[in-house]
Formats: sequence, C-alpha cells, structure tokens
Amino acid sequence: MADIAEFIARWSNSHSSERRNSQRFLTEFKTAEPIPWPKDETGRIAILLKTLRALGREATTNEIAAGIKGASAAKIERVAQSLAVHGLIRKGEKGYLG
Repeated sequence: MADIAEFIARWSNSHSSERRNSQRFLTEFKTAEPIPWPKDETGRIAILLKTLRALGREATTNEIAAGIKGASAAKIERVAQSLAVHGLIRKGEKGYLG
C-alpha cells in the first residue's frame, strides 16, 4: 500500500474485531511503503498516536520504527516517553500502548 497515512487511518477507524488482529496490522505496516519520519514534533506525535491506536495492542519501539522511514527505535522512544508522561499513551512491559 503506497499511502501509509491512509493505511493507518483505515486501521484507526476499523471495527474492534478487525483491530484485534494486531499481527496482521504489523505485517501490513512493515510491508507497506514506509511513511517518512516527520521533521516537526507535531507530525511525529501524530504518527505515533495513530499507529498505536490503530494497532490496538502494546508495540515495541522497534516494531513501530520498522514502518517509518528515517525513524529509529531511539527516536520513537523519545516521543513515546513524552506522550506517556502526559498520559496520552501508556508504557507497558515491552513497549507502549495507545
């Protein structure tokens, strides 16, 4: 799928039965054409929030970074920590939850 933003939006708006299949989301997310890591903080926050909410389960920073061109686990971690401090996402045992 060429437009990963559209892909994330589709999963964000999907029914709960479809969202429960988080492994399918990750597989499609990793094989889709990666979306570029935004240069601005607002864009980075938006991508991370949409991705975690669409996934519907805990995800590691490596899993998330695999679908975003130019993002590393460390870059994802920095944004995720900030969002967790503000209560917008939660820190789990192995990653983050939207």
